[in-house]
Amino acid sequence: IYTNFKSAADYLIMMQLLRLFLIIYSVVTGIESVTATGILVSGLIFDYAVVMVFAFEKPLYKPSVKKGEQTPQEQRKLSSVTLSVVLIALLWSVIVIALPLAFRGTEIFSSDREVESYAFVALLFAQLLLVFVNRTGWRDADSRLQISPMLIGYCGAIIAFIACAVLVPSFGMLFGVFELGAVSFILALCPSIVMIAAFMIDRRLRRGGKQ
Repeated sequence: IYTNFKSAADYLIMMQLLRLFLIIYSVVTGIESVTATGILVSGLIFDYAVVMVFAFEKPLYKPSVKKGEQTPQEQRKLSSVTLSVVLIALLWSVIVIALPLAFRGTEIFSSDREVESYAFVALLFAQLLLVFVNRTGWRDADSRLQISPMLIGYCGAIIAFIACAVLVPSFGMLFGVFELGAVSFILALCPSIVMIAAFMIDRRLRRGGKQ
């Protein structure tokens, strides 16, 4: 239960930070980076599905839960991990925002609707990949979880949703996906790939620090 709760909490904190940074950017600049519908669908439907995935996971090991107060070293470690999460979330948001600005006025991002569609799909890709980051325990090198039917179902559902939203205009319009070209679709995946790479580098550095 502890492991599943921790994985779900890690995932939810990260996703809330991603959405928060996009909202802050929109408020400060007046440029809508992602629609309210996109945030609603991402936050209510798919986040809830991920929590259900974690709720029924069966870890291959029993984590040791210490009772009592944390030592100063443990507190510093937790603060360091928290800072890493915030910085990686900020990195993802900066890339999501920067790519449309870099290609604005070109055929890649020819309209504001395409930018909003791109940001929404980027959020969905982040939700898909973050599940695996938290399941493999990037904070704990010994954490491994089995592939569950619910995880397979979740991955299939979100991939099918992305495909339908992009390829079927009448379906995509219901969720704020109006226009999305092939190049902008590929670019929507790039921020999440960089984010996962940052998580893996952070994990490797922490593992090296223990040795």
